[in-house]
Amino acid sequence: YDLGARLRNLYVDRLAFLPATITDADHLYLRSTPVPRALESLQQAFTGLYPPSARVAAFPPPTILTRTAQDETLFPNDSNCRRFAALARAFAQRTADRWNTTPEMDYLNKKLAQYMPPESPRVQVDSHPRLSGIMDSINATRAHGPATRLPAPFYDPKVIEIIERIGVEEWYSGYRESTEYRTLGIGGLMGDVVARMVGSAEQSAADGDYEL
Repeated sequence: YDLGARLRNLYVDRLAFLPATITDADHLYLRSTPVPRALESLQQAFTGLYPPSARVAAFPPPTILTRTAQDETLFPNDSNCRRFAALARAFAQRTADRWNTTPEMDYLNKKLAQYMPPESPRVQVDSHPRLSGIMDSINATRAHGPATRLPAPFYDPKVIEIIERIGVEEWYSGYRESTEYRTLGIGGLMGDVVARMVGSAEQSAADGDYEL
């Protein structure tokens, strides 16, 4: 919601790029991934951009477009590209090989191993849950408040620093090091962006007036 409010402050109040009030959302292109939290984030951002006071009483529900998971381009998608999937696994495995037996991982286990399931008792990059999954859970609970909080060791500043450092390497080192990885990871989205820019220039049905 706060993001939408900031967008409204910039594009409606300051730049007058978007209309102050709307009667429907037909001129907007609203797009989300199939991930539930992404859809919820878009709904909240739209509400911040156009709160009820900026819509007519008979405002219809806005249309939000999604794609099937294998066709999604808003995030690097390994579901429909075996080469990209293979590269992603290779970079993830390299991260596991590099970090699983380090003092940093030992520190994480000192703090968190007691909460791991019996079938995967040691925290590792490729444990079950994966270290990146633990990071997601920590960040989700930090965003949603006290009712969802995990035990205190998960919020140890050093724990968070180590998990974030390793997670960034696992997920993003490939983009820094490999041109092929960057191309496969971002190519689909850039193709969509170009197509929509062409649609805007040609004023065709391939584009809405504004996109969110």
